[in-house]
Amino acid sequence: SSLMLLQLLSRGVTFALNQALARLASPAVFGTASIQFELLSSTILFLSREGVRNALLRAKSDPG
Repeated sequence: SSLMLLQLLSRGVTFALNQALARLASPAVFGTASIQFELLSSTILFLSREGVRNALLRAKSDPG
């Protein structure tokens, strides 16, 4: 039950922060922050996938 309460509280806080952000930030600032966040998350995902891909390639080409 404590995990359910923690998840409910976490979602409530996230919802409240999103509502505050949507009401307080201007569309230009919100758009700029959204683009920068998207670039950051795409870069992190690309770098992590590259590491896994290289590790798999090394594991497959390793003869012993």
